Amino acid sequence: MPLDYGPGVGTERLRAAAAAVAGCSPEDVVVTHGAIEALLLACAASLESRTTVAVAAPGYEGLFRAVEAAGGVVQPVQVWSPGTSGLDLARLLDLDLPRYGAVVVNSPHNPTGLTAAARDLADLAERCAAAGTTLVVDQVSLGTLDPGAHSVLRQAPGSSAVVQVGDVSKAFGLGGLRVGWCAVPQPARRARIAELRDVTSLANSAPSQHLAAIALENRGALSAAPTARSNLERLCALTEGFASSGGWSMPADGLVAFPAFPLMVSARVFADRLRERFGVAVTPGSFFGFDRHLRVGLGLAPALFGEALDRLVWALDAGVGA
Repeated sequence: MPLDYGPGVGTERLRAAAAAVAGCSPEDVVVTHGAIEALLLACAASLESRTTVAVAAPGYEGLFRAVEAAGGVVQPVQVWSPGTSGLDLARLLDLDLPRYGAVVVNSPHNPTGLTAAARDLADLAERCAAAGTTLVVDQVSLGTLDPGAHSVLRQAPGSSAVVQVGDVSKAFGLGGLRVGWCAVPQPARRARIAELRDVTSLANSAPSQHLAAIALENRGALSAAPTARSNLERLCALTEGFASSGGWSMPADGLVAFPAFPLMVSARVFADRLRERFGVAVTPGSFFGFDRHLRVGLGLAPALFGEALDRLVWALDAGVGA
């Protein structure tokens, strides 16, 4: 294996493997150092005279920070509220899109695991294209709970507005390879992303790209879906015992869930003490603006996940943080 820089847009084999997931041509793919660089480059390539970026909220911190690092001004747009069964893109569709350099949507959604309807994504892509606005869709968790899920490029074929972001971190647990991508059917935007990549990280390591390509080519055998579904079933059985968790949004895809719990203290205090006293890590919902929710990861080995749930119940019964 030659260990020189290699092509800045990624090896042919890796681009072909990523394209098969994204639903595009291998020539449309620019390989990046993880999804966070992909988000940064996609936003930076979209901001010229229009620097405001609409970001679907709630969302994980990286979405907002990537926009800010690219020089954009974040405008959060609420697309979820507790108890709803999917992401509501109505407020994004109602925006005066010619004012925006980009719109950023995360589907499968972190923290809830919900997804946007295919029709809504296609409509948003069409309107963004008409407005000259880039639609960046973060799909790093695509297919991790629902192996039959389709990427936005398959849901909105032919759109000139879309940049699909993916990686091998969530679906395969290979975050240490630091391999992600932008799938960009629009040639000028793709060329701009590749130019910017020359001054960020230039190229991924050859061994990482080789291993990532193998993983993507064997994604059926390496799918996290059976583990995630098993863990979700156990989580649902647990939450049925708590009145306050009724009506929480059931994940459709991805590796996270966002149930509510009968917490006697703030989610931040509970999460800190759960980790300190019981050795279990969850993300407090207050990070996303919902203080009685906890984000729970579904990617653990089922035996470990079951043990973690048992400890979570003990903590709730013990009134941790009270």
